[in-house]
Amino acid sequence: MPRTTVFVSYARSDGFWLERLQKHLAPFERQGRIKRWDDTTIRPGTEWREEIRDAIHSARVAVLLLSADFLASQFIAENELPPLLAAARHDGATILSILVKPCSYGEIDGLERLEMVNNPEQPLVDLTEGAQERVFVALANAVRELLEADPPAGVSSEPATTEHRTPVRPAGEQGRRPTPWPGATRHVVPEGLEVWGNVDEKTLGRIRTLEFMNSTGHSILQKCDLDGTLCVLKATQQPLCDLEALAVLAKGGPRPSPSGAPWRLDAMATPRAVWLHDDYVWELQSFYEGRSLAAIVEEQRKPLDGPELSMVVNGVVDVLEALAGKGLVHRDISPGNVLMLDNREEIRIVDWSFCCLASNRPEPVGTPEYMAPEQMLGEAVCASDWYSLAATCFAIANGFTIHERGPAEFARGIKNIHLVNGQFRGWPEEPFFRSLLSENPRNRQAPWRAKNELYSINRSSGKVAVSARGAPSRSPFSWLANLLRSVRQR
Repeated sequence: MPRTTVFVSYARSDGFWLERLQKHLAPFERQGRIKRWDDTTIRPGTEWREEIRDAIHSARVAVLLLSADFLASQFIAENELPPLLAAARHDGATILSILVKPCSYGEIDGLERLEMVNNPEQPLVDLTEGAQERVFVALANAVRELLEADPPAGVSSEPATTEHRTPVRPAGEQGRRPTPWPGATRHVVPEGLEVWGNVDEKTLGRIRTLEFMNSTGHSILQKCDLDGTLCVLKATQQPLCDLEALAVLAKGGPRPSPSGAPWRLDAMATPRAVWLHDDYVWELQSFYEGRSLAAIVEEQRKPLDGPELSMVVNGVVDVLEALAGKGLVHRDISPGNVLMLDNREEIRIVDWSFCCLASNRPEPVGTPEYMAPEQMLGEAVCASDWYSLAATCFAIANGFTIHERGPAEFARGIKNIHLVNGQFRGWPEEPFFRSLLSENPRNRQAPWRAKNELYSINRSSGKVAVSARGAPSRSPFSWLANLLRSVRQR
């Protein structure tokens, strides 16, 4: 019997959590992309023990909803766990565990080695509803990707009838999942790989995976430990990445210093190391305690403005100026990729996997709601990030994106972007953000020009013109234009 389904093991008292998982898997089931089995699918009059046994033998993915009731179930302990753990060891099945309530799962043979989809220190019952739903989103996406991926070479889709075999992945194999996936134990930094960054191959060999964080259609993130320091390990499909640009970022920082500041900019959370393996680009990233701007706006149910929004613009603009100097484009500036640290006084720009050299013109990627028109066409330039900055400011200042509502709402929304308590000194707020959202990248004002006037920084910058590499060119007479403008405003 081929392994093609996801088997859900749970205690009856945890039926609420099963129902939430079913809701998140339902769209993929309706599309025919996955096949789910749990005991609610047992038909009346059937031999239920035999049906459960067949479902376990056909499971390519198993989801365990762990709780004290789960561990107390004699039926689960005797009839479900042993064959599922054996399938994971011998037949290439994957077990995804999610801790719904605190329990002593680490004391149970076989379970202590499994990684959790969620943080074991934060079981679902302790999380807010929004945080619970995000865990289920990550779990559902992981199930979908595992079932859609081709079985690893050396692992049959049929249950094994012989002794344990070690999976082998040929270098040219396509359509498989990134490794390590939750539960995987293979080494992710084989000897002899070229590694860019300030972390050497020997140090990378000490990475220990802790927790599955998130999965999308093109990448996977895991929280890891490296010599007692939390970090993030990310794998992204190679065709989506510009390895040359990522190497530039990794070589530039973060540098081992008291502040750990990459490129001398605290907000620029670039990868610590980058390497290519198994048709994926791997990144070792720093882990930060904080929340994305998108999560903050959602949780506090009100937009950001004034000092906090000014802090965001200040940090992002510094980073965009540094990128333009190198001809680099982030390509995914959005509320989801700007973290506000727990102290609410600092930000970090994360997720650099799509960063590219403006001259390389890779395929269009990014978050559609925040992508510039030319980026949608695969023509990303430095000014594309400026558009994304304005779109991000618009979203976190209004609670909706620039294209979500009609022209009237957009006109009102652009007036709601208030920096420094409504005073954008030296530059009118509305015309500035309108220029950044121009369809033509040549009409976008270099954001550090306005920021310099806002914060009285003694630099000059001219009207932006996009060069072959997307970097801005500066007029030698820009200081005179700035002086005349200041005189007129008085």
